[in-house]
Amino acid sequence: MRLSRPGRRDAAELPGAGLMLVARRPVELLASPSPSAAVMFGFPAGRPFRVIGQEGGFAHIRD
Repeated sequence: MRLSRPGRRDAAELPGAGLMLVARRPVELLASPSPSAAVMFGFPAGRPFRVIGQEGGFAHIRD
């Protein structure tokens, strides 16, 4: 899941941290925070995830 701002922060400091719904498209869980990383898992659209951090413009999520 890609975010607009790079850098790593605690969830309490992230704008919009907490429950996040993926409404229109599936989520691909990548092996690392890179656009060329392998996809490890996929989740369907609409599944809730909690943002716990970010790195390099990618969200760290927990379901």
